Amino acid sequence: RLPVWFMRQAGRSLPEYREVRGETTILEACLIPELAAEITLQPVRRHKVDAAIFFSDIMTPLVLAGVGVDIVSGIGPLIDEPVRTAADVDRVVGLVDMDPSAIQEAVRIAVAELGEETPLIGFAGAPFTVAAYMVEGGPSRDHLLPRTMMHADPAAWRALAEWAARTSGAFLRAQVEAGASAVQLFDSWAGSLSLADYSAHVVE
Repeated sequence: RLPVWFMRQAGRSLPEYREVRGETTILEACLIPELAAEITLQPVRRHKVDAAIFFSDIMTPLVLAGVGVDIVSGIGPLIDEPVRTAADVDRVVGLVDMDPSAIQEAVRIAVAELGEETPLIGFAGAPFTVAAYMVEGGPSRDHLLPRTMMHADPAAWRALAEWAARTSGAFLRAQVEAGASAVQLFDSWAGSLSLADYSAHVVE
């Protein structure tokens, strides 16, 4: 079949999702294996779709790595301490490796419930999008701050982008090792870059 993905987290609109999540925040729900698995399965039960999308968020790896982040309703992700200088980058790069055990348990539960006929698709944020959030401190229309860092301090930008790549890569690997059939990267903000900047400061 031609794969079509209408909405990454269509289940967030379901009444059963709102009921089971209750007062738990999105990022908290992502880290409770039984709850994350249940939310993953809800759209499959209701809509009989061909695949399940793992319930998570592109900020989840940052939480696991020790970065202070919150998702504020109507605004989006907000970083407690934005990364603006080389010293800030050094602080982030020095964080300990994340523990993906909660994510892997959630994937295992969901895969077991889905059976062999319905695959599970996982995902993570691509390095530029993750790093851009960290530099901006939150959503942005033009991503001027990360684009400025690329040119004003390319070494600091490269170190941050490489850290984001390792973190997202570990997050994807954890999902695959736990049973996800496929994973993909979301580079939501890559459109704010020129082809030259994307090639020089992201792809490389």
